Amino acid sequence: MPNMKLRDLGKTVFGLALSAGLLCAAGQACAAESSEPASGDTVNADAVLVSASRVEKELLDVPMSVSVITREQIEKSPARTVGELLQDVPGVQLNRSGGQGINRISIRGEATNRTLILIDGQKISEQKSMDGTPLLIDPAVIERIEVIKGPASVLYGSEAMGGVVNVITKKGGEKPIQGQVGIGFNGATGGFSESLSLFGAMNGWKYRVSGSNTYQHNVRTPEGLAEHSKFEQRSGLAFLSYDFNDHFTVGGSYEQFYSEVMAGTWEEPDFFCGYQSLGAAEGRCLHGRQKPRLLAAPPAF
Repeated sequence: MPNMKLRDLGKTVFGLALSAGLLCAAGQACAAESSEPASGDTVNADAVLVSASRVEKELLDVPMSVSVITREQIEKSPARTVGELLQDVPGVQLNRSGGQGINRISIRGEATNRTLILIDGQKISEQKSMDGTPLLIDPAVIERIEVIKGPASVLYGSEAMGGVVNVITKKGGEKPIQGQVGIGFNGATGGFSESLSLFGAMNGWKYRVSGSNTYQHNVRTPEGLAEHSKFEQRSGLAFLSYDFNDHFTVGGSYEQFYSEVMAGTWEEPDFFCGYQSLGAAEGRCLHGRQKPRLLAAPPAF
């Protein structure tokens, strides 16, 4: 009899434990179901508008692969150049054949001259180089960057076989007079960058005047300084527009830039001779027409 009582007691305890386990499992399932939104609920996310198809649309409605670097991402990034902003975009590679600070863009392995560069939708062309258009615009004046990955020649012509980079600049502000000052320090080079902008909007008019200067020394590495990696850039931008109504705006912009880089290396001592070359690029950009002038000269011995 004692053994039968023990067996009955064990069955009772086992049954209670099994019931408790099933209740816990059911409770967890109910909790999981309650934490998920009901099938009829909707979750709203902010719409991202892009102009990749020549007409401004929401990003989800564009039938091509497009990446967008937003204003918030640009402001949080320590990037010194547009190329550094783009280097983390999947499918984008940088070509620094012109030296530090002068970056050319390759998309999905295509040649750099197969990537079309736009500023505010206007084509930027460099007539004196077959190596692609350099990106010399100051990141401080950029609102966002749209990157179209893959052929877009139907919309943009044969220069867009690799893709398109469209840089959208900042326009006027919300008040009559606003300003912005930026100062940056790069620990890897010991260099500084400064920028100043004055902008505003009043009675349909929008304006912006910006200037920047960047000077970076040779990059510090664990093995020492990386020779010939220093560069200097200066740029200025002016923008003015007038809104006749919500659908018609007339405006124009002007940008001038200058970039100076160390573009060569010293040859080994057993070579006949060797020198480092100092490369400079300067130009003007008016209504999307870029007129660069490339210079190269050896230093005095």
